[in-house]
Amino acid sequence: MTNMNFRPEDLVKLIELCKRISDSESYLKPSTQRTKYAEIIFEKLVLYSISFFKLWPKKDDEKSELYLDSATFASIARNIIETHNILQYVCERNISQEEFNYRVKLMKYHNITDYFKIINRFGFSEQGYIIQMYDCVFRIPATEDLLEDSIYLSLSEGLQKEIIKGKIPYHWAKMVNKKSPLDRNIESGVYNILSNSIHSFPLGLSNSSTKSIGFGHFDWKSLLFITLEVVIMYLSSAIRIYLMTRPKLATRLSVEEKKFIKMMIRDNNFNIWLHDRIKKSGEDFFL
Repeated sequence: MTNMNFRPEDLVKLIELCKRISDSESYLKPSTQRTKYAEIIFEKLVLYSISFFKLWPKKDDEKSELYLDSATFASIARNIIETHNILQYVCERNISQEEFNYRVKLMKYHNITDYFKIINRFGFSEQGYIIQMYDCVFRIPATEDLLEDSIYLSLSEGLQKEIIKGKIPYHWAKMVNKKSPLDRNIESGVYNILSNSIHSFPLGLSNSSTKSIGFGHFDWKSLLFITLEVVIMYLSSAIRIYLMTRPKLATRLSVEEKKFIKMMIRDNNFNIWLHDRIKKSGEDFFL
């Protein structure tokens, strides 16, 4: 079995730094629309990370692994990747105000469109007071703002139709400076294996617990290692993005703590495991 350097203590350090950044006692109120959205998204990332660690098996509990569900960790890890990317999308630097406004309008429109889709499926009457109020205060203005937006009007007719149907919450194709802690191909592979667990696809069923058979490189323990590395790397990257958007909050951290965050973004620990795994895959029959 390839050695895996599990390092939950690094995640604990990152979570503590996040708590200090978000400390409500010395609260710095967001002053722009960008920082308001950034705060909401960052807090979601922090809560995901705290939930992940609370579920992590404890050293003093020998039986904790018996009831370990790798799919739950996979779900949180994938959520962290997605939310990290959304934070980067909202906080992307060197884009025009017009472009930023378009992204916000698109998010608001998708928000209220999905709300009404769900309301209808639940069977609520559209004549009710709350629904009527949401229609007047949110849906109508959000629709008008988007339909009048110059960037939206410059899109192809087909793309406009997809947006109006509420199928596009984020216009990823317009991102210019997307960065990730992992290589694009590796990130795609990681996202795929996490998705297999979330959707209970056959591969996801094969490595969901200690009782699962597993497939070579992706048994339950490997999946657990991958999820922890994902959470550490993408949370660290998110902290960096958030502090670049709200630099005043960075004064709450020491120089050494900032260096620690930068070091945690790197994929060294993950790559050591991966390269060792690839090297040994040609030597050992059982991995």
